[in-house]
Amino acid sequence: MDLPNDVELSSPVEFTGKVSLNSRKEIQLEGHISAKVFLVRVRCLEKFVESVEIELDETYFPKERIRVFLGKELGFSDLNRFAFERNIFNTDEIIQDTVIASIPLYPMCLKCRQENS
Repeated sequence: MDLPNDVELSSPVEFTGKVSLNSRKEIQLEGHISAKVFLVRVRCLEKFVESVEIELDETYFPKERIRVFLGKELGFSDLNRFAFERNIFNTDEIIQDTVIASIPLYPMCLKCRQENS
């Protein structure tokens, strides 16, 4: 998994869930992601482990349907869609993006939070 330089995994990312094919030939990926990452606190600069627990509900659509989206304003529901081709899909990008998005921008320990209040 390619993470930003300041983020490091402390254990493997785990995904449990299900994959299904809907009536529109889209692949639906639903489940739970668990990860532990090393972060550096923004105030005291100490390294610590942050647990990340995320519910995932993403849709992959056939790559040939990308033309439908070109030149069209995308709605909120279109933002969580990824493409697949020849019945092959890769979950790495979705899981990586989801883990990165869940990491706090300014990690702080309890002591730092109390000083910040």
